[in-house]
Amino acid sequence: MPAPPRLQIRPAAATHAACALLARAMRDNPTHVAVFGRDAQQRAQRLHVFFGGVLPWIAGHGLLLAASEGSRLVGVFALQPPPRCRPAGWQLLRLGLRIVRGQSPAQIWRMLRWLHAWRKNDAQVAHWHLGPLAVAPASQGRGVGSALMRHALQIVDAQPALCHLETDLPRNVALYTRFGFDVTSQKTVLGVPNWFMQRRART
Repeated sequence: MPAPPRLQIRPAAATHAACALLARAMRDNPTHVAVFGRDAQQRAQRLHVFFGGVLPWIAGHGLLLAASEGSRLVGVFALQPPPRCRPAGWQLLRLGLRIVRGQSPAQIWRMLRWLHAWRKNDAQVAHWHLGPLAVAPASQGRGVGSALMRHALQIVDAQPALCHLETDLPRNVALYTRFGFDVTSQKTVLGVPNWFMQRRART
């Protein structure tokens, strides 16, 4: 049996394939179920719209990493550098109009509550904001997420600053802890536990 293609990680654009991978891989995250509803297919479609708005902004203001095996995309990781890792003003308004396209009023309200909670718990000093990080379901458990994180932290440590990320999955808390992140707070958002984690700057 031939060996599987070697994993390659490189900067990427905000492609349809990247949005689709994120929507597919993160479809069943508890927060996304709370925001977009219990219908899995509909949830994936709405997440695709959401990431279709978010990823171009990230790619334009930060860095998007793609992990591939041969021609197959298996992972995506976004990094937003300091000093401003989040949109503000007109940028925020334009981004908001993109991510709510096609969503129901109830979903828009839940989305606003979710994103407001994450923004409120963001680090208050200049920092790298990491995420979303996602691995294609068929490739999970094979070290792709760890490889993306190692690659990302090499980039981060070349421009040292605090790192911040969020997750609603306990298994991710364990993964990020292994890479030097500490839980700084835990909040319940739309009935779902969320962990906010930081890693000190490395020099």
